[in-house]
Amino acid sequence: DPQMTVADLRVMVPEWFAGDQFHADPDMLLDLVLNDRGPEIFHPVRTRAQFTRALVGRAVTSMTYLRPMRASLTLLTDAEITAMCRDLGEVAEQTIKHLVARTPVTPLPDTALNDD
Repeated sequence: DPQMTVADLRVMVPEWFAGDQFHADPDMLLDLVLNDRGPEIFHPVRTRAQFTRALVGRAVTSMTYLRPMRASLTLLTDAEITAMCRDLGEVAEQTIKHLVARTPVTPLPDTALNDD
């Protein structure tokens, strides 16, 4: 019926919209869905590789705050950029592990912040 809308469906089958029937969560791993025995329909879901690639993509995209620093960043050597990215990776790893295991995040040593 071309006149039917989602609002009509909400009236006709309210259980579909009760919050426990459909889960549109692109950040959900396939593993979670496979282990779920409920009546829900999950879409879309990601494999582990898709999930981690998407997470890395989001993290890099969210680094837009670096744009105003472009002039300064161009003055850094390749070694300095590599060291900065290594530190960034270490902090990201600690942060994610903290979220997963609820362990304290260890800040970088003060020496990592000093000019060499």
